[in-house]
Amino acid sequence: MSEIYELTYGEVLRELRIYHGYKQKDISNYLNITSQAYSNYENNKRTPDIETMHKIAQFYGITVDQLISYRHTRQIEESINYAASRSLYRAVNASGIAIPLTAKQAKMLTDILSLSEEEQDACQKLIDFVVVKSNS
Repeated sequence: MSEIYELTYGEVLRELRIYHGYKQKDISNYLNITSQAYSNYENNKRTPDIETMHKIAQFYGITVDQLISYRHTRQIEESINYAASRSLYRAVNASGIAIPLTAKQAKMLTDILSLSEEEQDACQKLIDFVVVKSNS
């Protein structure tokens, strides 16, 4: 069975930075802090204060609310055209391999996992049918 988890605040900061093509030094210079201090945010060793959160949100052209809720909604995904290859969630399969998921995929998986085994079997039959049909 797969496990779904949300990104930590530090992972959110890292994902946004990488997506926009910045280095930690770029953001730490903008925030007027050391690279080590910013690295601590991305590594979840420290949490930025509200003033720093405001500056980070301003850096990316979003609101603090969007920055905070990024882990829970698709607001940023929609507001900055977050690439389909980037993800808000990860799933870990039975082999321990992390699989990136979009918010939509995470919701679908969560919905399926909430179903009874019989209902999950019915969903699998439907998926099998659609896959076969799309391959022909």
